[in-house]
Amino acid sequence: GPVEPLLFGLGLVLGFHGEARSLSPHVRRISQRVATALLPLFLVADVLFLADSLLHGLIHLLTLLGLLKLFLRTDDRDYRDLYIISFFQLVAASAITTSMAFLVIFVVYLFLGTWVFLLLHLKREAPDRGPEWTAMPGRLLPTSLVVSTMALLLTALLFVAIPRTGRPYLPGRAMAGPLVVGFSEKVELGSFGTIQTESSVVMRIRLPNMRPEEVQHAPLRWRGVAFDRFDGVAWTLSDQGREAPERSRGGLATFGTPSGAGRLLRQEIVLEPIGTQVLFAAPRLMQLLGPFPRLFTDAAGTVSLPSSPVGRVSYLALSELEGTEPGALGGAGGAFPDAIREAYLQLPPIAPRVRALAEELARGVRDPYEVARRVEAHLREGYRYSLDLKRDSRYDPLEDFLFVQRAGNCEYFAASMSVLLRAVGVPARVVNGFQRGEWNEYGGYLAVRQRDAHSWVEVYLPRAGWVTFDPSPRAGADAARDNMFARLSRYLDSIAVRWDRYVVSYNLSDQLHMVSVARRRADLLRWRGLELVRGMERAADAAVRALVASLRGSGLLVLALVGTAVGLLVALRKRPFGGGRLRGSGGQGSVRFYRELLRVLERKGFVTRTGMTPREFAEDVEARGQSDLVGVSQVVDLYYGVRYGGRHLSESERQQIAGTIRRLADARVDGSTTPARGTLPLSPPH
Repeated sequence: GPVEPLLFGLGLVLGFHGEARSLSPHVRRISQRVATALLPLFLVADVLFLADSLLHGLIHLLTLLGLLKLFLRTDDRDYRDLYIISFFQLVAASAITTSMAFLVIFVVYLFLGTWVFLLLHLKREAPDRGPEWTAMPGRLLPTSLVVSTMALLLTALLFVAIPRTGRPYLPGRAMAGPLVVGFSEKVELGSFGTIQTESSVVMRIRLPNMRPEEVQHAPLRWRGVAFDRFDGVAWTLSDQGREAPERSRGGLATFGTPSGAGRLLRQEIVLEPIGTQVLFAAPRLMQLLGPFPRLFTDAAGTVSLPSSPVGRVSYLALSELEGTEPGALGGAGGAFPDAIREAYLQLPPIAPRVRALAEELARGVRDPYEVARRVEAHLREGYRYSLDLKRDSRYDPLEDFLFVQRAGNCEYFAASMSVLLRAVGVPARVVNGFQRGEWNEYGGYLAVRQRDAHSWVEVYLPRAGWVTFDPSPRAGADAARDNMFARLSRYLDSIAVRWDRYVVSYNLSDQLHMVSVARRRADLLRWRGLELVRGMERAADAAVRALVASLRGSGLLVLALVGTAVGLLVALRKRPFGGGRLRGSGGQGSVRFYRELLRVLERKGFVTRTGMTPREFAEDVEARGQSDLVGVSQVVDLYYGVRYGGRHLSESERQQIAGTIRRLADARVDGSTTPARGTLPLSPPH
């Protein structure tokens, strides 16, 4: 409400301008002790008399604690406590809201909080601040932005990866006041005053098997509850008992079998908490699937839960739309079943001129369908839809509507048609629900609002069963707004729907689906990669075949060229460093000649031991006393100079290294007396 924000704003102003430093230490200590003693009492009183729940009481306590700390602050530790309190306020807000505005608040808090904590740290570490301190906040701002962005990305990654176990919030409840257009489980006539229109969204409905252009023009209705009893003022539902419908093991509830007369309509419905047990769907509901442990239905076809849901619920519905062919609906043949006549022909005493009007409209017609069409046309064409209800207390509500005011809302039209039909022996009932809704082109769904609440009539026809009639001139007349603000509102609503679907309602099944999709896409990429490689192989094979075919007359020349290339490769492999020359004098060149030396010595039986340096290894080799092993130390010394000293080899040194390695390769050396083989840990790095 407006009182709490006003008090909070006033407390902020007083806290910023009135500091505890201006108080004496004695008064400050007394104030802190009194506040500490009163806070628990405030929490108890708040939970018992003011707050809606314990959570709201704790939020009030956090708010009051923050204001007191703001006023009683004396040093940097109090600022730190204030920041901690603000963090817990953010956590509390996440528990009571599902609005997308929380995302904006969270991001802003993350950036500002990082910046402030950096400043607080520097303030604590540098108590003696010089002139450069005034420029410090601006210098730290880019750093805090970078750190906050990285933290936000990490948070998003953790949000996606951490297993989800449920909906992380406590839902609220929707409230409705008198004389507000909205769904009601009772139709009561006789009210007067201006009815207010409420734009809050009641449910969002996706229609997967209907094209957008069809949705925008189809006369869709979302049936809620049907009434069979009228006492002259109010329509109510008699106590006919509720029973549980047949349900499969997967939870699919079946209410009927399609007759084939109408089109099947699939509906994906997300229903907001509006304080009713009723579930809505298009008329002639066949099946319903949702996370409901228990479901009930009555003789009038109303589907309800054991209690009103306190959070948003999602479910799937399958309905068979009514046929619109007059030939299939009309016809005087057949009588009404006794149960239908008993339940839906009941009437209280009505005004004589109301009954006379009914008989006049039905004169000369025996077909119930034609009677219903005449009554519907009479009300549509002769009366005006209005939310400004007037009342003449000299007449009962229906007589006042039909003969005095000749204007009213949809409840008056539906009630009047039902009474007129019952007066001439045609069973009828009043139905409450919602009509169509506003098409959201950005999200691909219908947004049904409180102002879309509607009443209409169902008439029982012997050949077709219950058929919908709508005598209200309002039916289908609410065109979608198409100005800039309306489009912006629909766009923001579509974003809010995605926020709820992919953030608020993000659950374990979504995570498993995401992993499955990622695996399928990885398999697809792997398959495409293999196809690409195979295509390249086929192209290369075709190119080689074409080349061979073009050179078929010069086969000996091709064979000679290939043999020459192979011979050159073999010769180069046998001659180290290309005939005694080293390519490069440092880096990779040094690695090559030293590695070649190690390979030659290893073939002769000399292998380094673990922990032995190159120079120790060279000395150990020459210690064997064989003349062909002389020169290894000189090669190792040159290696040290090139590898670690950045030295460049001269041409004569390259020749010396190549000659030594060639001599070692051709020598008959007995290395059987060398130490046991070990690892080669001293191979030069790449």
